[in-house]
Amino acid sequence: GKFSNGAAFGAFRYMFNEALHERKVLDKLTFSKAKELYTHGDGSDVFVKASSVDLSKVKVSDFKYIGQERSVQLFYHGAEYTNNNDALVYGGITLVYAGDNKVAIKPDTYNFEMHKWSSAGESFRNIATFGARAVNYDWGSSFNTLKPFKIYFDGLATIGGN
Repeated sequence: GKFSNGAAFGAFRYMFNEALHERKVLDKLTFSKAKELYTHGDGSDVFVKASSVDLSKVKVSDFKYIGQERSVQLFYHGAEYTNNNDALVYGGITLVYAGDNKVAIKPDTYNFEMHKWSSAGESFRNIATFGARAVNYDWGSSFNTLKPFKIYFDGLATIGGN
């Protein structure tokens, strides 16, 4: 009858129900699927295999220690650019070195947010973001119907050697 017992039971029930409902992990998030989710989805989280992101141009030597975070630019002007799909879907991502040529990818949001126009780099980024908004826009609806969604990466991705 105590509140703490009820809270503990509620937390246990929640974890049990979550375990019963396995999340669907996409093998790969394509640009067309991301665009569909952004324009017609409900904003629900998306789970993608980390191994589906092409990080072949990221090297172990880019990291100094296990646990180090590093931002990676997958878009056209980035040194890590490898393919159009990953560039269009993810743009920039943050990696965490796990050792043995493996990285985790931190969650990201598909949302085309604008940054301050404080530098030439940010201005270029905002122009590209505006263009991406136009490409993703469903011209039969309003900008208010666009639904950003969180992308979570399942597992680890492999990066290149030294």
